[in-house]
Amino acid sequence: DGDGLKDLITGKRFWAHGPQGDVEPNAPAVLYWFKLTRGPNGAEFVPHLIDNDSGVGTQVVATDSDGDKRPDIVVGNKKGLNVFLQRR
Repeated sequence: DGDGLKDLITGKRFWAHGPQGDVEPNAPAVLYWFKLTRGPNGAEFVPHLIDNDSGVGTQVVATDSDGDKRPDIVVGNKKGLNVFLQRR
């Protein structure tokens, strides 16, 4: 997000290992951004839900895909290709 601290992007894959290998095969395929913040008690990752139906996949990229100098999220997975543009 431009503050100099490394954030995380992660989530749950859609139908990752089928009904036998996935602990929650029917749970929403979520995508989260965890913003790293510094506070009086140390570092903390603050979760922000990006989407609750795309999920993550084996391909996740944070890049400025629309040229506005803000990182966007691109995810490729079993549900297809999803592009999440950062809007303020």
